[in-house]
Amino acid sequence: MYHSFNYSAIKIDSQLVFGFETNGNYTFYLDKISVVDNQTPSIQLLADLDSDNSSVNTTHWLTTCQTVCTINLISNSECFQGTGSCFTVQCPDSSSSIVFLSQYFETIIGHIYTISFVINHKGYSNDGKSSLYVDII
Repeated sequence: MYHSFNYSAIKIDSQLVFGFETNGNYTFYLDKISVVDNQTPSIQLLADLDSDNSSVNTTHWLTTCQTVCTINLISNSECFQGTGSCFTVQCPDSSSSIVFLSQYFETIIGHIYTISFVINHKGYSNDGKSSLYVDII
C-alpha cells in the first residue's frame, strides 16, 4: 500500500522514523522510501536509498528497540511489485513488540517535503493489533 504525506520543516536536521508494533507472528515489508524537497523534487534526500539494489549499504539507517523484532534488507517477491530489495521487519514473538527504523536528513526551515513509501504486511496478530507509526522528529 502506497503512502505519501507532506512535512513543513521547522529545523535544519530532521529524522524520518518508522515504528513497527505487533504482538504476533507478523512481518512488515517497507519499500520505495523517499524524501524530497518540493522545490527540488528530483533530489533524493535519504542516503543509501536504492532498495532495488540488494547490495545497498544500510549504514545510514538506524534501528532501535530491536529486542524481539528484527529488521533486515531482503530481496524477494514480497517487496513492491515482487522485485528488488526492501526492508523486512519480523516480529515472531507472541508478546507485544516494537522496533524503530530511522534516518536523519538535512532540511531548510519553511520548505515543504514529501515523504513517501510502500508498506505491505503478512501474518497474524494475537489480538488483531499491528501498527505502523511514521513521523518526522
